[in-house]
Amino acid sequence: MNAKNRAPLSRMMRQQSDVMESPAQKQTARRYPQRLSQHGLARFEVLGFFSNQDPIGSLAKRLARERGAAASN
Repeated sequence: MNAKNRAPLSRMMRQQSDVMESPAQKQTARRYPQRLSQHGLARFEVLGFFSNQDPIGSLAKRLARERGAAASN
């Protein structure tokens, strides 16, 4: 299948979630980004190789610690 014929991942995930979720779960999923932004947060998804999992995880943890330390000052 070439790239032109592939559905974007987010659309495929939405189609899957339409089948798997109850109305309450759908509503919660729609509101989640809004609730995060009210607290000054954002959600990120990172695609990478399994070999990069540890360095990316430690970077994310370090950023979270630094953000927490800056917020407490």
